[in-house]
Amino acid sequence: MASTQEKATHCCIPKTNDDIKNNNKAPPPPPPPSSTKVLQNWSVALVSGSNPSEDTISKRASMATLIRPVEPISDPPATNTTTSKGISIMPRAQTSHPLDPLSAAEISVAVATVRAAGKTPEVRDSMRFIEVALVEPEKHVVALADAYFFPPFQPSLLPRTKGGPVIPSKLPPRQARLVVYNKRSNETSIWIVELSEVHAATRGGHHRGKVISSKVVPDVQPPMDAMEYAECEAVVKDFPPFREAMKKRGIEDMDLVMVDPWCVGYHSDADAPTRRLAKPLIFCRTESDCPIENGYARPVEGIHVLVDMQNMVVIEF
Repeated sequence: MASTQEKATHCCIPKTNDDIKNNNKAPPPPPPPSSTKVLQNWSVALVSGSNPSEDTISKRASMATLIRPVEPISDPPATNTTTSKGISIMPRAQTSHPLDPLSAAEISVAVATVRAAGKTPEVRDSMRFIEVALVEPEKHVVALADAYFFPPFQPSLLPRTKGGPVIPSKLPPRQARLVVYNKRSNETSIWIVELSEVHAATRGGHHRGKVISSKVVPDVQPPMDAMEYAECEAVVKDFPPFREAMKKRGIEDMDLVMVDPWCVGYHSDADAPTRRLAKPLIFCRTESDCPIENGYARPVEGIHVLVDMQNMVVIEF
């Protein structure tokens, strides 16, 4: 029979579900003793007169020698050098991809470079910049940029020699192509400008690009710009025969009239491209301040106007 101490004693208080759950949980493990307490306990055990076996003493001594304070591990110093497949990546000063559109600073530098190249002040003042666009580089320049200067880096695209890949220090400078119309001489020219010192212009400097080439293209006319559109509309509205023709149609408020210059076609020698001509189309609005009205819904028929865009005069009506 089991002794009285071994008999299980049942509590008269019924257990709740929370108690059952708590009893089923294993008790948390005691915190590990620190190295100092372990050493003190071993020292007390040896001094108190207990006679542990020699194996136990040797084991405790060997374990005591293994306990060492743990020092914090410091992070390695940060470095700016990274590698990609064995090729060191040096700091890159490139800010524009070879195929990026021209920035505002680059356009300003290109225009200033061409204007400064004019022979006389009259020539410089009569320049109209119709188009300023990027000269797209050759494919190997784009591949070089994608390989080394702009992520995601593709070192496999780098040109290779017997000594290994050729790592460039910088990309070729970007270039701009400008279409310039000279109102004074009625000439159209094409300029190529190298934008090698644009960075100085962004800091307020007076550096300009470098003119690579320029040529005059004979017997051509470039597109009209916004300034010419506005000048042509003002000239036509101030032309007395035009105002009289509009009055006959019941239109007296010139603010309601829209004049859209259109380039003439080449139908005969009279339309030769040596002359800068336009044939405006006329429209009329019902309200001058209505933002949603379609001004092109009411064309004015029966009016023929021919304007010399170089001298801004009506030559036919």
